[in-house]
Amino acid sequence: MNSLGRPASADRSCGSQRVDLSLARVGPSDNTSDLGVKRFFWNQMTRAKRAGTWFRLCRRERAMYGLALRLDVKFQSYDLLKALVSVLKNLRDSCEGGYAAIMKGMRLARSFSEAAVSWGNERARGWRDDRAYIRFLAVTLK
Repeated sequence: MNSLGRPASADRSCGSQRVDLSLARVGPSDNTSDLGVKRFFWNQMTRAKRAGTWFRLCRRERAMYGLALRLDVKFQSYDLLKALVSVLKNLRDSCEGGYAAIMKGMRLARSFSEAAVSWGNERARGWRDDRAYIRFLAVTLK
């Protein structure tokens, strides 16, 4: 049974075509290397969602990625792997950019804090650990 209460192997009419829903099952494939690839892609998607970079991808990329994981496909198609790798590169680039910006914000917060403390503002020591200030610097001074 699927989420709509219909048998997963039921045929559905879609215009003049018949669609076999048994292909849309999520489960282990026969090939263990495909299972390892799927697990890797699931982990990357989960990490991207947690980091907030998943929704920076365009809708088409997210849909293609999710569909490749949900359908029982074999990752032998060069075109499919090439497309999925390009999505992974986009995720990596967006993650790395955010991380680099935060690190730069931390360095700037520390240097601004040291300068303000040297000018006599003792409360400026708290700027080093202020996450909102670090994010502000990261976003505004990219």
